[in-house]
Amino acid sequence: MKEGFRQSMSWLHTWLGLVIGWVLYFVYLTGTLGYLDKEIDYWMTPDRPFFAQPGTPQHQATLAQAYLQQVAPQAASWNIQLIGGREAPSLDVSWQERAQAGARGATHRATLDPVSGQPVGYEARATGGGQVLYKMHYQLAYIPYDKAILIIMVCTLVMFAAMVSGIIVHKNIFKDFFTFRPRKGQRSWLDGHNFLSVTALPFHLIVTYSGFLFFTYQFMPSVPHLVYGDGRQAGLAFYQGTYPYPSPQLPPAAHAAGTLAPLAGRLDQADAQWGRGVATSLEVRNPADANARVLVKPQETVSIAFPENMLVFDGMTGRLLQDFRPAHHAPGTTDHVMKGLHKGLFAHWSLRLLLIFMGLGGTAMIATGLLLWANARRTRLLAAQRPVHFGIWLVDRLNAGAIIGMPIAIAAYFWANRLLPVTMPMRAAWEVHAMYLTMAAMFAYPMWRPVERARVEMLWLCAAAYGLLPVLNALTTGRGLGHSLPQHDWLMAGFDLAALACGLAAAACAVKVRRSQAQAAPRRHPKAARVANAVS
Repeated sequence: MKEGFRQSMSWLHTWLGLVIGWVLYFVYLTGTLGYLDKEIDYWMTPDRPFFAQPGTPQHQATLAQAYLQQVAPQAASWNIQLIGGREAPSLDVSWQERAQAGARGATHRATLDPVSGQPVGYEARATGGGQVLYKMHYQLAYIPYDKAILIIMVCTLVMFAAMVSGIIVHKNIFKDFFTFRPRKGQRSWLDGHNFLSVTALPFHLIVTYSGFLFFTYQFMPSVPHLVYGDGRQAGLAFYQGTYPYPSPQLPPAAHAAGTLAPLAGRLDQADAQWGRGVATSLEVRNPADANARVLVKPQETVSIAFPENMLVFDGMTGRLLQDFRPAHHAPGTTDHVMKGLHKGLFAHWSLRLLLIFMGLGGTAMIATGLLLWANARRTRLLAAQRPVHFGIWLVDRLNAGAIIGMPIAIAAYFWANRLLPVTMPMRAAWEVHAMYLTMAAMFAYPMWRPVERARVEMLWLCAAAYGLLPVLNALTTGRGLGHSLPQHDWLMAGFDLAALACGLAAAACAVKVRRSQAQAAPRRHPKAARVANAVS
């Protein structure tokens, strides 16, 4: 009975993996790139200036305050984003005008030189950046949002079922962790698949389960209605009961003039309260009013859940009024923690690298599973001296188009960012169009080309697409490795170096696949091999 149950789980695991494998490969690949969304944003906006010596946060706050007092002294609010970490490569300020005649005041933005405090004039190219790739892993593209979410949720449930059935199938799961037999053909692929599955199993389980939590209420909308009832008020009561994260209570404007205390002092107090470098942004409400308030906020990497806490200061005296910490309810806290684990915003660079490697491992796990499905059935047919049917022929070509073609399509997205005219209408949309047109071409290419040759040729194309990206960057922006490395522009240089590493990896795969094909040819055609040996 146990053996029959395991065999049924093996059947379920195999077919679930094939049915949604190509979608899941795309989701895992683009979702992994989401861990680098800020770095990709930075590379895809090379027009943004780089500041090698940004100075201290206190100095930046002083410059930003002086500029805002000059251009918007009577604004309703100021926002200052200090340089710090991956999410803030520049000193950005914004201010909102006071509402007039019931209409919301206009918002203005500027980027300041952290040395001189003067605005830096540049025209950023229109681009989706890394945010587009991140959103693709749950919104897909060219599909209505509701339908895309439904597709991804179904695939997420199937992925979870495939993982659970895979755990049941692998009764020697701990042995599989230490087992790898190289150069054994299909056995090596299976060992690699098992190793990738077991090594990061907690990561795969958490990412899959937490991913479903993002859209639980869209996928199962009846659950809240059973408890809270129907209607707008019932929905509001549900969200207020589950996510009770109010903002600090701030007084209205006193309509009496006042002088804002230096903002640098608020950062000194935040450093004493939280530690140096934790505070990265400030918001000033009613900066020229006697009831001015300064809100100091921490960076994203402080907590797994999104950090809603902040320090509230009196704008005139600089006195700390409140160390605001939102109320925590178990359902909302659990939800925020699970979603925080999925996003990985809390991760420092070392942990972020680990998340990236586990994401790439999950992508490779899906790829090896797709390859195993076709290879196992082809081997059984050849052993029985039966022809390979159309289903395996099609899966082979879809595997090539997905596993190799999708990374090439993402490279085309980066190439489009550099090659499309900066003033081109709908430029950001055409970057995405270039990606999907390339993807369509990569799926079509193996259909008319012998699949074994197509694999090698596409791998070499992938190697060139990524390996030449640093050259393209240097030629089109002047911010190539020869410029970014001496300037210590690590975000720009890191992207170029990562692209070069991807190109080298693809070239190594092309060489490996070509050698494997050459070695496997006599085994696939034993009669031809015997004839060749007799002639020689």
